[in-house]
Amino acid sequence: MVYKVTGAEHKRLLTMAERSGERGWWEIIGGLSKESRTLIQLESEATSIFDFEPLLIPGLLQTPDYTRAVMRACGVQEPDLEGRVAARMGRQAILSRSDPPTFHTIVDEPALRRVLGNRTAMARQLHRLLEAVDYPS
Repeated sequence: MVYKVTGAEHKRLLTMAERSGERGWWEIIGGLSKESRTLIQLESEATSIFDFEPLLIPGLLQTPDYTRAVMRACGVQEPDLEGRVAARMGRQAILSRSDPPTFHTIVDEPALRRVLGNRTAMARQLHRLLEAVDYPS
């Protein structure tokens, strides 16, 4: 396993990933604040999203390793970590649905240069951003 998640936790995360296209999937994830649940609901209903990020790569474009590094740096406890990473990855499903919202983002240069996690994780994150350039806007 790439993420070293096995057993019941693996099954729970797979179920969440499979449900990521359904309305309300975020309600079954533990450890999410009311604000996070509201954000996920609003994003799922949005027709247009504009995101300005002076400090970090936008959540809708983060890789799992980058998200994990951000959450660890913010003090997210290990028991909640993988569920919150899965929630962030689930949010990204809106960009690949048949009717995605228009998504525009401005990322400040220091966010691109700041290494979170390790150099390999950051290189993957930057490649992910290059792929996102080709998304329909």
